[in-house]
Amino acid sequence: MAKYSSEKVTINQPAEAVFSRLTNIADFKNRLDTVPEEARKHLEGLKFGDDSIIINAPGVGDLEFRVIEKREPELVKLGASNSPVPFDITIHLTPETAASTLAQAEINLELPAILKAMVGGKLQEAANQFGNMLPKMFA
Repeated sequence: MAKYSSEKVTINQPAEAVFSRLTNIADFKNRLDTVPEEARKHLEGLKFGDDSIIINAPGVGDLEFRVIEKREPELVKLGASNSPVPFDITIHLTPETAASTLAQAEINLELPAILKAMVGGKLQEAANQFGNMLPKMFA
C-alpha cells in the first residue's frame, strides 16, 4: 500500500472538538453557509452529504468518502466508496495545547508499482492540499 502524508498543521480547537466535528459529517453540511467567504474559497470542490464528503478529483470525477474507522480523539479514517482502487484518507489528531490540535492527513491506496512513479507526485500534492484544508474547515 502506498502512503502519502501531509505536513502537520495546527487547528485552533481542542482535539476532542476536532474529532467530534470530523466524525459528524452532517454538521459540516449544516455549517457550510456560516464559513467566512475567504475560507469557503479553499473548500471549493468539496460537497457534503448527510454522511459523506464528496471530493471532485480531476481525471477521476467525484470520490465519495465515509467514516470507516475512528479512535477518539486521535484518528478518523475516511474510506472511498466509489474509487477504482482501494483508497482511504486517515486524519491523525494530536492535542497540541488545551485549545489546539496538530493534524496530519495521510492518503493510503493500493497502487501498482508502475503507477507510483507516474502519479506519486500528484498524490503527495493531494495529501498536502487536504492537510492544508483541515484548519480552514474549522475557521
